[in-house]
Amino acid sequence: MIVSPDVWLSFLKKKDPEDQRDKINLYIYGCLVSIAFVFAIIRAFGFLAVSLRCFESLYDKVVLAVLQAPVLFFDSNPVGRIMNRFSKDVGRLDEVLPKTFLVALQIILLLITGIIIPTVTNPWLLCFVPPLTALVVYI
Repeated sequence: MIVSPDVWLSFLKKKDPEDQRDKINLYIYGCLVSIAFVFAIIRAFGFLAVSLRCFESLYDKVVLAVLQAPVLFFDSNPVGRIMNRFSKDVGRLDEVLPKTFLVALQIILLLITGIIIPTVTNPWLLCFVPPLTALVVYI
């Protein structure tokens, strides 16, 4: 949905200049931009909700593993060090990891979209996609 306004503009580019000035084209473009914005917000909230549930589950498993550790672990590690490690790990899980994963996911989806849209408009590009993909994977 984020790419749909760009697809509409490429469709408009092929029309005559008089047909491009029609107000219905502006309304369609505005609707596509609005829908893309709404979907981006829904995607962000959905992603963060799923991330929160995953991090809670992971944190519960880590706490359970530490609580089941032998007494020697608690004798050799002070409580402050264990607490600092937990707070640092939870901080990373809450702040850094979701943003990084969301950016990586967006880049991958835009890469796939960047391959699909040109190949739909020009099927001859399919001859170049597999060798270039192999080259990128190799690099």
